[in-house]
Amino acid sequence: MQRTAAANLFEMILAWQSKHRERRYWRPWRAELCPGARVGLVQAGNLGDVVHTLPMAGAIKAACPTATIVFIGRRYTESLVRTSKYVDEFFDAELAKRDADAFAAQKLDILLNPYRWKEIARTATRAGVPVRIGNFRRRNVLFLGCNRFVFYGRARTGLNEGALNMRDLRALGLRLEPSNAEMAALAGLSRLEPLAAEHRALFAPGYFHLLLQTKTDGHGREWPLEHFFTLVRLLAAERVQVILSGTAAQGNIVRTACPALLTEPNVTDAFGRFTLPQLLAFIAAADGIVSASTGPVHLAAVLGIHALGIFPGRDSLNGKRWFPLGPKGEALQAVEFCPRNAKCDLSLGGPCQCTISITPQMVYKRVMAWYNDRKRLAV
Repeated sequence: MQRTAAANLFEMILAWQSKHRERRYWRPWRAELCPGARVGLVQAGNLGDVVHTLPMAGAIKAACPTATIVFIGRRYTESLVRTSKYVDEFFDAELAKRDADAFAAQKLDILLNPYRWKEIARTATRAGVPVRIGNFRRRNVLFLGCNRFVFYGRARTGLNEGALNMRDLRALGLRLEPSNAEMAALAGLSRLEPLAAEHRALFAPGYFHLLLQTKTDGHGREWPLEHFFTLVRLLAAERVQVILSGTAAQGNIVRTACPALLTEPNVTDAFGRFTLPQLLAFIAAADGIVSASTGPVHLAAVLGIHALGIFPGRDSLNGKRWFPLGPKGEALQAVEFCPRNAKCDLSLGGPCQCTISITPQMVYKRVMAWYNDRKRLAV
């Protein structure tokens, strides 16, 4: 009997399915995390972004200890990334954006790109990375060559950035909802260099050592320098040493805009004194930090010291979205949503109506709670 065209087509489909059934990278909603897999984790943003991405490395290692984590990030964040005990290798994001051959040399099996870095995704496709995970909700993700998908939104979820990043791991069969303290542990920042003697000498013996990060380099909404000055005055009656941290350029801005802040007797000027590895060691040795939502407050929280972030009410910048990860992380936000009549500049940097409404007395109350708690534990 002569075979029909439909029967021939049916047999071809069965043969194709049989041939490809064991190929793990063709199913759209699931990939397998095989022992010994090399997993690329992309975060080409700033320090705070990296802190909220590193817990993914710990989660992957917990599920598959033999996996190799290759972190793809900006070169200036490398020293932070290498302090994580869960990261095995570092690959420069700028090289990853333009050099498919260098990307292919990494021999990655899986690429996780939760923030959708377009150039890196395109290079990964040209480099032939077998599994490239992306969010189906981001429509242009299909044009970036992703072949594994998760499906979730970020806006108005009320979830922290770290928790949202964890949702990309669902494509690997990992459905995790860790607490903020658990995510800090999954970041694994344990490879710190020892605190140098010259930096240890900055701490006054017998005092509570409070870091103030006054500027953000345009990475977040800032708290007014006048509010920082009032806070320093309020703390003058207590055994609290205030240490002003930041880059040398930030120090020049503060000296020009609010010179009185640096002349207070309880203030130590530490602007421009640290490399990033030295800053990590110094933060870990301090007792607390107050800052807008910028890198140091996230570093402090994940390192386990008291960390208070000051946030506006804007959806993408608020305290729920960027809560400092860690057992002692806190967020201070005066209003839940930006006022409808607010006419703030949409660009970052500088104070806004929301952060101005957070008074020095509010921050002083939080700091004194830390201070009194330390005194109670010392008794």
